[in-house]
Amino acid sequence: MVLIIPASHYVLADTWNIQIPPGSSKITLSSHFIPQEISVRPGDFVEWGNTDGEVHTITSGSLESGFDGAFDSGYLEGGEKFIKLFTFNDLGEFKYFCTIHPWMTGIVNVVDLPEDFQIMHNVGSDVSDVTFDIPFKVQRNLSDIKIDNSRNMLIFDFVGKIDNDVFVVYLPQELIENPQSVWVGKNQITNYDSESTNSGTTLTIPLEGHTTQVKVVGSDVIGEFTEEPFVLINQVLAITDKQTYYPGDTITISGEVRNPSQLYRITPEITSPSGIVLYSEYTLLMNSRFTVDVNSEKLREFGKYTIDIKGESLHSPVIFFKYESEPKYPSPSKQMKTLDPADIVCNGGLELLMKTSNGNAVCLSKSTAEVLMKRGWADYF
Repeated sequence: MVLIIPASHYVLADTWNIQIPPGSSKITLSSHFIPQEISVRPGDFVEWGNTDGEVHTITSGSLESGFDGAFDSGYLEGGEKFIKLFTFNDLGEFKYFCTIHPWMTGIVNVVDLPEDFQIMHNVGSDVSDVTFDIPFKVQRNLSDIKIDNSRNMLIFDFVGKIDNDVFVVYLPQELIENPQSVWVGKNQITNYDSESTNSGTTLTIPLEGHTTQVKVVGSDVIGEFTEEPFVLINQVLAITDKQTYYPGDTITISGEVRNPSQLYRITPEITSPSGIVLYSEYTLLMNSRFTVDVNSEKLREFGKYTIDIKGESLHSPVIFFKYESEPKYPSPSKQMKTLDPADIVCNGGLELLMKTSNGNAVCLSKSTAEVLMKRGWADYF
């Protein structure tokens, strides 16, 4: 659940940087995106920089649901960057992952907040199945928000010593009911402001230079979650590295088994559009994860294929990919980043020509090429 303070005005755009650190292709790396979760405002840019030696993608969606179409960087090589602008139409949570290394996941939250406000994510996750994203503003670093059920208390921990600091925080009613006393350090204070609505309370609390903790007591806080959640044993989440393949491509299937129990191997089955199983070979799990490469030579017809992951006591949603006869090459401008203009490859039905004004490659239909060549706009290499 996300409860936020509505912004009173539009703020100047910022650019937020997310780093793909060296070694991100390895499952064992502790952080694959730094930071893994951020909050931005409408009008802000997010820039992902690949400092790893491997190719990655920034693809909106998740391993569970696949690509959702919001944004996709394509293949991002080492040293390259991908920039995305988020607008008021994008308010909400955007999960993203790398289609090549699907254990790499991140989240961008687009929130309409007043200037200088930040978000503390997933408050309450240690005591409940319901969590909150808490908006706040403070100069020092808010490091943690803890819940003390026995005393109906929220505990805010800070790092840093700043004089004349003020802590402003919005507390949803579902998280804490009727905040009625505030403690700064060991002292209860009364010189704080409280503004309540039907949905929650905004507190404005002055902090002393040495303050490292604030406690807020209410009539009740979110209770401890005691019901045992249903756990699905041997649930497989899988994905392919591409959505469309062409002759000569290698199909890479990767994923993980959630809550594995006595499961050591899985068997991906690839079924053709006509219903024929063309591939069915087992592969061993490595730390509950797997990667399988299948040569497209095994595919016998063009169209939509299905992949079903088989295994003991296993639940796996069917995933799909397309197999087409003719590849779709990138635009000439993208190809020229790595190729000479004369080496550019055009998609079917288009001819490769040179733009006479700058020598760049262009791909044109035959009829358009004839007209532009007569005008001297283009010529053959």
